[in-house]
Amino acid sequence: MDIKTLKVGPLETNCYILSNKKEAVVIDPGGDAELIIGELEKESLKPKFILNTHGHHDHVLANDELSNFANKAIHIHPEDVYLLTSQLSLLPELMLEKNYKTVDLAEGQELEFDDEKILVMHTPGHTKGSVSFLVAGNLFCGDLLFKQSIGRTDLEGSSPEDMIKSLQRVMKMDKEIAVYPGHGPSTKISEEVAENPFLGELNL
Repeated sequence: MDIKTLKVGPLETNCYILSNKKEAVVIDPGGDAELIIGELEKESLKPKFILNTHGHHDHVLANDELSNFANKAIHIHPEDVYLLTSQLSLLPELMLEKNYKTVDLAEGQELEFDDEKILVMHTPGHTKGSVSFLVAGNLFCGDLLFKQSIGRTDLEGSSPEDMIKSLQRVMKMDKEIAVYPGHGPSTKISEEVAENPFLGELNL
């Protein structure tokens, strides 16, 4: 499985394309739909799943175009569906139209992709419906955890208490798991356990 990272949208969100020889999984198409679609077409990849880690606009801006291109629904946790058409977001000046179908994600759900299974983990805190995706030793965690930082909990729908619980859960996972956050560079759980100052403050 190959992992391609595209920085998209006004906040340089990490859009991830997981691919095998023919199919792809797109995680967080947060803008620049032409760039994402162009990358898929260049590699002759057909999206099997389009996944949102959460509903903030900077992670979903290209949902509509990509859903139309792939003729696929968007997978998102049901507690974040309301964000897809609300102004309660990091980009409050935007009011998006939702012209696509959604499919609910659930804790413990497994999505079949190539020879791998994508495990859905409900990791609330940044939003009520934030999820992380674990596949082949790689964790795509949206705005839960960053290199040397953690996600914001001062937004509508955020919960510091839930964030702590979600981070505790992740920190107990295999330390060699690679972490692919919603913004910034990738990291490893081991590196964040050892070096992330926010985790130290939380006694994680």
